[in-house]
Amino acid sequence: MNETEKSSLKNETIDKCLSHLDMLNTDVKTKQIVYMYMAELYQRAFDEGMRQGKLVSEQEANNQ
Repeated sequence: MNETEKSSLKNETIDKCLSHLDMLNTDVKTKQIVYMYMAELYQRAFDEGMRQGKLVSEQEANNQ
């Protein structure tokens, strides 16, 4: 997954969440906090997935 695809997926997910917060008439500060945490969680999950994928690839290469 390239950076553009990663960013697009992240933005789509966060936009959905912010849209739901709008439906709940959430104030701007709350939306900013939610955005900040969602962006950080997404980045951590992505980084962990990449790390796990690299480990699996290395293990498979070592087993061949």
